[in-house]
Amino acid sequence: MMRFLLLALTAGLLSSTAGFANEDFDQLIENVWKQWDQENYKEAIKLCSDAIDIEPNDPEGYYCRGTALSEMGKPRTAYKDFTKAIELDPDDLDYYYWRGVTIMTMTRQAKSKMQKVGCSDLKKAYSNKHDFTLEYVQENKGFLRQECPFLF
Repeated sequence: MMRFLLLALTAGLLSSTAGFANEDFDQLIENVWKQWDQENYKEAIKLCSDAIDIEPNDPEGYYCRGTALSEMGKPRTAYKDFTKAIELDPDDLDYYYWRGVTIMTMTRQAKSKMQKVGCSDLKKAYSNKHDFTLEYVQENKGFLRQECPFLF
């Protein structure tokens, strides 16, 4: 009986702690996007890293940090965060769009594996009619025809 009560108490404490962690995570992410909107990317990255510490299996933390890193001109580090977000949630087209666009800004060799990943990401988002990707493709058609001939 005592063992059962101890297990029940432990389970109750763990679930209540998880609830606080989730609220902290949500609050951090909300603050991240406020910082991002103000172009305060360094603070956004710090907050995203804090959010990842709380919820390392939530793709939103990696996604928001990746977007801030990409905006700061750190595409290789951003690429890693977008890749992690895709691993955690392969159905979210925002992650593919951002990774693809980030790769297109990187210095890379023509027909490299990295270029193929970027083109493939954009193609996936484009073929699923992702709004940002449709707009990006329209604005960069000439560049993308050269970089990703199989996209069109």
